[in-house]
Amino acid sequence: MVMLNKEERLKVLDKLAKLLAHTGSGAVNANEMKAAHRAIKKLTDEYGISLEELNEIENKEKLIERIDIDLHNSTPKMWARSLAVAIANFYECRCVRSKSHFYFVGFSLDSEVASEVFENLYYLISAVARMQAENFNDFCFGVVISLRERLEEIKSERERDNVGGALVVVKKGAVDEQVKKIFPNLTTGKGGTYYKSSDFLKGFQCGKTIEIFKSINDGDEVKVEKSKEEFKKKVFKIGRE
Repeated sequence: MVMLNKEERLKVLDKLAKLLAHTGSGAVNANEMKAAHRAIKKLTDEYGISLEELNEIENKEKLIERIDIDLHNSTPKMWARSLAVAIANFYECRCVRSKSHFYFVGFSLDSEVASEVFENLYYLISAVARMQAENFNDFCFGVVISLRERLEEIKSERERDNVGGALVVVKKGAVDEQVKKIFPNLTTGKGGTYYKSSDFLKGFQCGKTIEIFKSINDGDEVKVEKSKEEFKKKVFKIGRE
């Protein structure tokens, strides 16, 4: 373990604070998230930084961002709610719904990426369901349950590698505290109910092959992006705080 004086230790803590916010490292996909976690673990091990010191990093609240996605539907389908929560959990942030609004709250890049992934997948799942399913909701729920299992598997793999334990604890505490401040009267809803119909099973198989971490880019890329933008204008209104 490397011994540091007070000034050097403050510099290491500042670097850790930037890693908590993923400044300069990114977290667009699972590999980049794991890299950020490994960087935190390496610094804490090398310099003997304790969990208590990580918790004492100042201004964590300033590193947290709230991004609002408005689906313009006062009662979004349960599969959309389940999708939002699964993605938020994976990116170590929180998703709070109020009527048509989905609020992603987390360290800046976490909430940004989580909201972007939700936006892309919501569009993609809706489009595929319209083409392939008779029962739209059953198919969409099948895709979401499949995606959730894949995300949980990736998180479990990360935990087996013993990567990012302290990081997750610190971020969770800071995000939970901020959520309480933003939503003081927050209540917890019940999970969604789904039926294993033929369309659900078809959607579940589809969810095994969907690219989670990239934007839609199959086929005619320009045409797809144009179609996606038109869909977003109708469905989404995005803001941040």
